[in-house]
Amino acid sequence: MIFRVETTPAAEREAQAILEWLVEKQAGEAGLRWFLALEQAIQSLSNIPERCSLAPESDRVFVRS
Repeated sequence: MIFRVETTPAAEREAQAILEWLVEKQAGEAGLRWFLALEQAIQSLSNIPERCSLAPESDRVFVRS
């Protein structure tokens, strides 16, 4: 079963800020590889969502049933 992965606008802004920081710090290929691995890890949640537990702050964002 494939699940839909949704990121919040805040998370997307933070990821963009990380990428900009990596470029600013001239992280080069290593920085780009790290960022692409981050994106891949997020997308991999669609196949194996249980591999990561909920963050403690999730209670403030999600209502559990």
